[in-house]
Amino acid sequence: MPRVSYVHGCAKNNLINKLFGFVWSEGVIPDKTRSLITIAILASLKASQELKGHVRGALRNGCTVEEIQDVLLHCTVYCGAPAGLEAFRAANEVIQTWLASENDA
Repeated sequence: MPRVSYVHGCAKNNLINKLFGFVWSEGVIPDKTRSLITIAILASLKASQELKGHVRGALRNGCTVEEIQDVLLHCTVYCGAPAGLEAFRAANEVIQTWLASENDA
């Protein structure tokens, strides 16, 4: 079993360091726009855990709560209610934590 974890860890590091880093550092699309695109893709894939991390990143990249919610509403129409509602639930967890931390500051 440790071998599987190690291989998984290597794969994860390669994805994060190489692919993720390359995609986010190349091109002309601003990070804020990339964040919204990524949220839409993850919502359509019903990838809730990954979506949470990218909602956090989107907020850090300057996206507003309203922009994120608008993208999720758009996804709900085009990807279906189950995918959209799951994405709204996941995003809401992150947004509530974000807003609470802003109020504490």
